[in-house]
Amino acid sequence: MKRLILGVLLCLLMATPVLADTSSQRLDCYGGPPPDVCVWTLNWEDTTADGVSIVMGNDQNGKDIFSQIKGYFAYPIYTVPGTTAPTNLYDATLLDGYGIDLAGGLLADRLTATPQRVVPKVDTTNSIYGGAPLLTPVTFAISDASQNQAGALGQLIVVFWRN
Repeated sequence: MKRLILGVLLCLLMATPVLADTSSQRLDCYGGPPPDVCVWTLNWEDTTADGVSIVMGNDQNGKDIFSQIKGYFAYPIYTVPGTTAPTNLYDATLLDGYGIDLAGGLLADRLTATPQRVVPKVDTTNSIYGGAPLLTPVTFAISDASQNQAGALGQLIVVFWRN
């Protein structure tokens, strides 16, 4: 009987929904084939007030985004705050599978009331700017907001060019 009760409790605990960051992603491509330019749009929401961490996923047609634009170059990157944004001067990153930020650290100190654009910094030692190659799927993350707030939302737009 104890095993039955423990089993039921375990099932109930496992079925409890866990809040997580939500997003919708789309990929719009132009030119080609293969396409010359693709625009990845990520609409994000922080549902847990603990920052955002969202991995590049599937587009509006259910296709894997990374497999469609692997080897393309990110140039430029936009952040667009939503009606409710994280606190002013929050930091964002686009980390690849090697832990390298595609934006080269330039998504730090984002404003909450103004859309902003950056050109990736591909060599932080020599301050060289240009297209950053997409070699692995990326994770978009927001951190360093003094008050992460549930319901904060915004948009990340990355233009990828085929070289």
